[in-house]
This record gives sequence, C-alpha cells and structure tokens, in this order.
Amino acid sequence: MAVENEEISAPAGLILLGEHSVVAPYYKMSIGMAVTIFARAHVEGYDSKKFAVHSLNVKNVDTTVTEDILRRLYDSWKNRGDRKDNSGILRYIEENKEVSGEALPFLTIAARLLVEQEINIVGKKVIINSEIPTGVGYGSSAASSTAFTIALIASGNKVIDDSVVIDIIRDGERVLHKNEGAGGIDVTVSYYGGYATWQRGVATKLDISTNLNIVVIETGPKRPTGEMVKVVKEFYERDPTRVSKIMDEIDECSHEGLTALRKGDVEEVGRQMFRDHELLRELGVSTDKLDLAVKTAKENGAYGAKLKGGGGGGIGLAICPEPEHLVAALSKLDNIIAKPARIAEDGARRFLKRDKNEI
Repeated sequence: MAVENEEISAPAGLILLGEHSVVAPYYKMSIGMAVTIFARAHVEGYDSKKFAVHSLNVKNVDTTVTEDILRRLYDSWKNRGDRKDNSGILRYIEENKEVSGEALPFLTIAARLLVEQEINIVGKKVIINSEIPTGVGYGSSAASSTAFTIALIASGNKVIDDSVVIDIIRDGERVLHKNEGAGGIDVTVSYYGGYATWQRGVATKLDISTNLNIVVIETGPKRPTGEMVKVVKEFYERDPTRVSKIMDEIDECSHEGLTALRKGDVEEVGRQMFRDHELLRELGVSTDKLDLAVKTAKENGAYGAKLKGGGGGGIGLAICPEPEHLVAALSKLDNIIAKPARIAEDGARRFLKRDKNEI
C-alpha cells in the first residue's frame, strides 16, 4: 500500500495496431500496450490551507490553489454542459482561464477527488517527474495524469472502483486535449499495465502474457493528432469507398494481430504491424522518416514495425528478436533515436488499496 512520499510509477502507453480506424465513422478496434518507460509522482506535506502540483518536466505546471478554488473548478466542470461534443470543455477552460492551462488538467482531477471521493488533498503537494518525452506520441500526459491521480488516492487510503478511477484520470486528458473522448486506451494501459483493446468508447483489459522485445523509434516532433485525423477525414470525403476499404483492412490487422498475441506468435504480430504501416501510409499519415525507419527495421531482422499514433512524425515502434542490434542500426539514421523497451505488465493500479483486508 502506498503512503505519503512513496513514489508512484505509471507506464507509457503505445498503440500496437489500429490507429485512425477507431474514430467515427469507422469505429474499429485498436490494441494498446503499456511499456517500460515511466511517469512518476509522489505526495509531500504542504501549506495546511492549500494544494499544490509541480511537474519537473512540463513548463508552467507549478501551481498552488485553495480549497475554494478546487470546489469552484469542480462545479464548473460538472456543469460544463452537453457531453456529446467538446463545446462544454472549451467553455470550462474559458471560465477558468486565470488558472494555468498546463496545470488545469491536474487540478480538474484533484477537484473530483476532493469533492466526490472526499479525499483530503488540502495540505498536500504532488511532485511529478516523468522520463517520457512529450509531444512525440508516447501518451506522456496520460501516464503523468495516472501517476498523479494514484498518488493522491493512495495518500488518502481510499478504495475506489477501477472504472471510476479511470474516468477521473481521463478528465485530465479531456481537458488537455479539449476532447470528451480523449484518454481511453492510453489511460487504461497505464492504469492496468499489459494490453488492452479500445472500440466504440470502451476499453477492455486483456489477459495476455505475451512479452515483446520493443524498440521505440523517435523521429522528432509530430503534427497534432487532430490535424492527422482531419487529413484522413478529408481523404474519406473525397473517396469514402477507398478509405472504408483501408479501414476494414486495418481492422483485419488488429484482429489477426490480437489472435497472434493470444497464441504468443510474435512473428505473426510483426507481419500485421508491417501490413498496418503500409495501410496507414496509404491514408497519408506517415512521413519519409517513419517510412525509412520501418524499412531499416525490416532490413535488420525486425518481426514488424510501424508508425504509432496519429502519425505526421513522432514515434514508430518495432518488435524484434535482438533489440541491441536493431537499436544500433536505427541509431545510424540521421536524427533518429532508438530505445529498447518491454511490456510493463503492472500498471499504476498496483499501488492502490483494493479491499478492506489489504494494508
């Protein structure tokens, strides 16, 4: 059981298969996985009348607020209006623009924990320290929000249903990304660890123990995911038949990849990754550097490789028999950083008290 000052670690989440096909109007399945790159948080004692959050990695997340401000944020968030689009989130951000925009996602989470879960967070300060690069597609914000939330819940010695905890964490993602649907699979894999699927707004934890030798390939900054979704949307508007066919084929990759994962057939998972990348490239969301990285991975013995996330730059990932060899080969490419990683079997949930018999 975590206590005050104990460090909580939450793994980064990567999409293994199924990018872009999950959004409307396609609603296909994607597979996510937690990997051994972590965001961390711990709780310290602070001013008895205030709450504070400080990130060692994200600029402008160094904020102190009173309990009254947190309760006002809670009321504003709960009354933001229609959840069917994102207008309520935009209204919420505008109503609270005096609060640091970078800190608002964390304070939104803190307000729910204070009011709904009656966790006494006043008099506490949360320090966040993440090794996950930002802005390149690791789901770094989801991991930071997860570590932050679990640290506060653990410090309050509370038992909260998993689905409620995930929804509270996702509020941070909703505010950050200005999207009511944000954070589903990234938060789920960071919370539980291992693998999960995402389809039609529902995340499902998978009971799969297959491990993978992963190489994460950083190609530099990425275009915002919203922009890349727009690229695909415009392609669909021009040629719905072609794009629908591509999405169906991406979905085949996801389902065949999932079957292979369950069997422990890593080579077949890799073949589906290569196929998925080619389909994503056809959608127009890859880049020359991502294509070169995938080609280089294939030439150097990778089972599979592909872009990850929205595309438009950012990261790719490969699975392989010998990470050291592949990392060395990829690192010879200009402005490419390759890092080995493995599946993080445990998520941040392990730090929580789960029943009355646990101490």
